[in-house]
Amino acid sequence: MVRSPSNTRTCSIKKSSAQACEALRDAMRKQVAEEYLADPTLSLGEVAFLLGFSEPGAFHRAFKRWYKITPQSFRKQQSNSLHADSA
Repeated sequence: MVRSPSNTRTCSIKKSSAQACEALRDAMRKQVAEEYLADPTLSLGEVAFLLGFSEPGAFHRAFKRWYKITPQSFRKQQSNSLHADSA
């Protein structure tokens, strides 16, 4: 099947809309992940689930892509900075 120019344009609009949606979802997950990791009662598996990741490993990879550190390291840094601020 040969695509007409209008079909090609529609496909590219749909593709750019999908990419924009993915970028927005990624940004929201990144922001909410910080809030969830600040709560020591939530396990990393629970954080991954609450953010809608398929498994904790997928969350771990995404978090490392965002912050260049692991979720565990981020949580430890946050905890250390809270203790330093309260001292």
